[in-house]
Amino acid sequence: MDLYQYFAEKLHCEESDLRISSSLVWSASLIEQIPEDRFSLADWREFLAYLHCSSPVSSTAEAKKALLLLKCPCSVR
Repeated sequence: MDLYQYFAEKLHCEESDLRISSSLVWSASLIEQIPEDRFSLADWREFLAYLHCSSPVSSTAEAKKALLLLKCPCSVR
């Protein structure tokens, strides 16, 4: 299972909806609970680019934070 499939399954949607659907509810806990070693940094970078996030990331923790900022900006501490 890749990162696209992971989120599509968790959000009960199609992979294309991850980028285009504004009605999806991304919870911070959904993103935060992913183990750091579940997906590679390259996977995260590709996924963020797919979502039109241009934040440079050098670790999976930074990638998760970038995704939080993109999809759950009110929950970022």
